[in-house]
Amino acid sequence: MDITIKRNKKVNSLRNAQGFKVKRCCLSCTHKFYDSRGQRRCDLCLLHVGTKDGCDRWEMHAVLKQAGLRPGKVKRKDYLRFVQKIRSEEKVLLEQSQITLKECKTAEQLRTEFGKNIYAIN
Repeated sequence: MDITIKRNKKVNSLRNAQGFKVKRCCLSCTHKFYDSRGQRRCDLCLLHVGTKDGCDRWEMHAVLKQAGLRPGKVKRKDYLRFVQKIRSEEKVLLEQSQITLKECKTAEQLRTEFGKNIYAIN
């Protein structure tokens, strides 16, 4: 097996399924492991690798593939922005005494409204 480790000055990034940026280098590779002295090595070629090193056999680490997931729910960035916008509007209305806490939307109502907005045809 012939693997060449490339010493890169600049690391390319890509996004996982949830939209989070992941650097394409030995740090984020599934083949990385730490030896008994705590030094980072490639499991394929057993060479010491640096933070910006990479090769053609790079695979995203399973933990990074799951970044952004919570048990049972996917927390998408656009959903989080949507909730933040609604909650900030509600906060202003609460401070101005225009609504009460009981009139604020529940998490279920927010999810339903977000789903309708996402799948609405303009």
